Amino acid sequence: MKLSIKVDKSNIPLTKKALDNIIYDCLVQSCKKVQETARSEHNFKTNSGKLERAIKFKVIKSRKEGTIYLDTKEAKYANYVHEPTGMFREGGSRYPIRPKDPNGKLHFFWKRKGVWVTTKLVMHTGSPADRFLNEALEKNKAYIIHLFDEQVRGGMR
Repeated sequence: MKLSIKVDKSNIPLTKKALDNIIYDCLVQSCKKVQETARSEHNFKTNSGKLERAIKFKVIKSRKEGTIYLDTKEAKYANYVHEPTGMFREGGSRYPIRPKDPNGKLHFFWKRKGVWVTTKLVMHTGSPADRFLNEALEKNKAYIIHLFDEQVRGGMR
């Protein structure tokens, strides 16, 4: 999901450098706000906090662009929580999960009705999407537009 804001420079009595600085500050504030919302308002269960820490942003001043993203180095599973997997994807289906063991000796095991059950393969149904980044951006759209409007007008004073 993208949000694009256009600033009409023809009516603004600011230097290019001053306007670029205002836009950069607005991008940083906007990204921080969306990041905070995404970190606090989501549907997944938090255990270690890695997924919240994986929500990051970067602002490229020269391109006047801010990006909020999931850092898969912080949480390898981040994309699998945000996007649907298995049966929940369009045209998706269940998929096999096997223990990582080059010798083939490892098994999954659990207790069912008081008896230990083991297997070398589990068919996983997948998981539904929790598009918390999109929802955070949608919640903050009005704030972001207002922020840009106020900052540019304030810079003209």
